[in-house]
Amino acid sequence: GTQVTLAIATIDYVHGRLPQALAALFSAEPHARQSDTAYWETLSGLAWMLERYPLAARAAQVLIDTGKADTADYQRVVYAEQYRHPQRAFAVAERGWKQTHDPGMFLSMLYVASALQPATPWLARAFAALGPGQAGAFAAEPAYWTSLAELRAAQGHGRAALAAYRQALRLSPGDDGLLAGYLWLLIDSGNLTPIASHLYRLDHRARQAPALWAPIAAAYAALDRPERALPWLQAQWPTRKNDPLWLLNYADTLEQADRPDAAW
Repeated sequence: GTQVTLAIATIDYVHGRLPQALAALFSAEPHARQSDTAYWETLSGLAWMLERYPLAARAAQVLIDTGKADTADYQRVVYAEQYRHPQRAFAVAERGWKQTHDPGMFLSMLYVASALQPATPWLARAFAALGPGQAGAFAAEPAYWTSLAELRAAQGHGRAALAAYRQALRLSPGDDGLLAGYLWLLIDSGNLTPIASHLYRLDHRARQAPALWAPIAAAYAALDRPERALPWLQAQWPTRKNDPLWLLNYADTLEQADRPDAAW
């Protein structure tokens, strides 16, 4: 029975024979009942420790189905499913949030939602799951504010989106990815006035921050200063030269800078 298997696996575990312990547990899986909570908890935890993620998630799903799961169980299933079946991963994270109210589960919802296309309905569903007073738990989380900014921008609330992104930047001012996202938001909104006078200072930071090259180039082009955009486009050449859409954009900027031969 599973009790005997658990005992054998425990002895192997105590003596550091982790693969043998997992093999013993795995061999008993066809005979385990859903109600054997200790067995599924041990199988999931040990499989996760040994990087057998699909097995860990499968065992964790049994615990979810029987109402015995903790936050780690939900997270294991989300991790295993987020790229293969992102909509299912979102549903698991959503259920985990409602069951545990663990902040990590809500952030997992936001992460998966942002990766889905289109992201807007999934982000809206995630934020709708916040109860009264729960938003305050995420005040110090940049990911909360960037996700909120993405949702507000999609809903046509440009000022609210920019305000949310600025809050994320205040929390993590050195994050180049965050700054790049803010620049793209300004470019998409057609409101580059707040950064026009700061672009020269950003040039210095961008030299060591490839994440900023594309949005800085786009910002200069949008401000009708294509000659300033060209060095940042050229910096991207080694990694983007086989991207037709990027090449068209580069050509347009060269044309805008009165360099038709290079554009051609």
